[in-house]
Amino acid sequence: MLELGRSGLPRSKTYYVNEPSYDTDAAWLKKILLNSSGDIYFSSGEVEYQVYSKLAEEFHGAWVNGVDVHFMAGPIINVPENYGTEKKQKGREELNPITNLAKWGKIKLYPSEMRQLPDYRIFEDIPVMNVLEPHAPGDKPSGSLYVYTSWIDAAPWIRRFNESTEYKKPVSKNFHEHFLFLTDKEVGELRNWASKKRIDVNKIDLETCREFWTDYTK
Repeated sequence: MLELGRSGLPRSKTYYVNEPSYDTDAAWLKKILLNSSGDIYFSSGEVEYQVYSKLAEEFHGAWVNGVDVHFMAGPIINVPENYGTEKKQKGREELNPITNLAKWGKIKLYPSEMRQLPDYRIFEDIPVMNVLEPHAPGDKPSGSLYVYTSWIDAAPWIRRFNESTEYKKPVSKNFHEHFLFLTDKEVGELRNWASKKRIDVNKIDLETCREFWTDYTK
């Protein structure tokens, strides 16, 4: 039974985890995805494969259960090292499960030309929300905030997502037109390159990412 506040609405419960690991993050998302319904909203800068590679079955299960997953990401998508794709973009789109799920029509993937901060996940019908502390590409978040049973807290984040994707269409192919796929090592090289050019890597856009890739692969 939900605990009600003075307004008559369910009282929200808030938790904070310092320095969440990829495994901790993935384990929490697994549990929530299994119990979700309705619409889910994800915004993720790099879509770290260390987390999302553990969730392909859960996203598939959500799709089977009629859950609509809206996912905004980019301009960088993180991929593992893979023999044969060194300094090549072709073939890398298959190395991150989120682009594969979008290709199969199991999620709606919206590309972001400029990196969005912070990462967040909103489960509308439960409702549950999770907001990660802002962090640079290649870094882990210093903390993770979880808010349960609060429509009031979730609503502004859903509105923020809808505003960010208002004029965008989800993509299910031609991913290289919208994203740059980088390994952990290459993300480190991007940060060094951006620092030398006095570019704020936290707000990097797709055009600048492509400029880096041209320089990196010369």
